[in-house]
Amino acid sequence: MASIYVTHDQIEAMTLADRIVVMHGGHIQQQGTPEELFKHPANRFVAGFLGSPPMNFLDGEIVQRGEHTYIDGQGFSIELNPQRAASAKTHSAKTVTLGIRPSDLLYNPEAADSVSVDLNVVYSEYVGAQSVLLTKCGKQTVDVELKSETPIQLGETLRFAVNPAGIHLFDRQSEHAL
Repeated sequence: MASIYVTHDQIEAMTLADRIVVMHGGHIQQQGTPEELFKHPANRFVAGFLGSPPMNFLDGEIVQRGEHTYIDGQGFSIELNPQRAASAKTHSAKTVTLGIRPSDLLYNPEAADSVSVDLNVVYSEYVGAQSVLLTKCGKQTVDVELKSETPIQLGETLRFAVNPAGIHLFDRQSEHAL
């Protein structure tokens, strides 16, 4: 027997549903399993709607340096893995929105420049085994989830490796995933 349950609570939907239909403005944005929608959002709305804390969005530009493809933005330059680079190269415009979930930023002071971002800690919220950091990358705000025992101080700049599988790219105009 199938049931339809309507909720505005994305956490409730993720925990209860076998399948989710995300609607916005009376239109279906995406449908699928909770995992499909979380890992492969069809657009920026779905990406920002699912997940707590929500996905970070940073404006960037697709840049080619030799054989490597990067997303450059205010305060960051991140090399794309071959799969993401291939989708970025097929995009007609060079301006994109980079999406990174707070859990895909991994504290690593030794991470290479090309796969990391340096973030200034503005605020730390202790929530038990995890802490949520509010940080700045240039003028943009970035949330980070990390283990509470990670040593941090407000005002400090920390390096975070970016999980390459956690990088999402969105067309800045249409907001569709690349």
